[in-house]
Amino acid sequence: MKILTLASLFIFFYSAEIKAQQNGKKFFGFSLGAGAAVKRNIRFDNTYDRSDKPTNINYFPFATIKIGPLRLSGRGIEASTWFAAPFIRPFVLLTRSGDRYYGPEMDRRKDSWFLGGGINILFLRLSFLKDVQSRSHGSLYSASLGHRIMIDKWFLRPSLTMTYNNQKYNNYYYGVRPHEVSLERPEYTAHGAFSYTLSLLTNYSITDHWKVFSTVSHSILGSVVRNSPTTRTDRVNSFFLALFYQF
Repeated sequence: MKILTLASLFIFFYSAEIKAQQNGKKFFGFSLGAGAAVKRNIRFDNTYDRSDKPTNINYFPFATIKIGPLRLSGRGIEASTWFAAPFIRPFVLLTRSGDRYYGPEMDRRKDSWFLGGGINILFLRLSFLKDVQSRSHGSLYSASLGHRIMIDKWFLRPSLTMTYNNQKYNNYYYGVRPHEVSLERPEYTAHGAFSYTLSLLTNYSITDHWKVFSTVSHSILGSVVRNSPTTRTDRVNSFFLALFYQF
């Protein structure tokens, strides 16, 4: 029975791969490499980062796996679903989100798994995400405009994203609870608010297999974040660069 099941799965995936190749697409995909991220530190005394520097630099592996409509990466899992119109693509998403903060004499604010979905319609992407680890109990609503541009070996995607973080999300990450109050840190309740991000994603093909991936972004988190006693600013600049091999 096990051999029959494995054989059936092999035939299914092999057939799907052949069909995908006939349509000019790959059913299976795997990429592996390494990258570095540079991000402006908006927090005061974040002991999680073990520093109070204005800029944080982190190094980590870069890997993605694609199986048909399913895509797995370091940030989570996204699955596209079928729709009759080719320019409309619904999706389901499981991803990490949240601004991890370990403030002195404060409860630890941890990032969390968020589950939701949305729809891509031409250049527009709409999504909704809900904290399923019950840390913030928060929700995120996003609308993004982006356009893909192909220039020789370059793939470019500029985008503009507007996100609404509800009160539960903002108050968990940026609020100050009564028992956390100090002389320098008054009690603070953060309400729901919009944030805006302008970003550029690039992918350059050195060869058919070796690629260079990068993203650069600028975010404005708004006065709710700026007024928090735990933050320096509401402006976040970030840059990510990775070299990977696409099998």
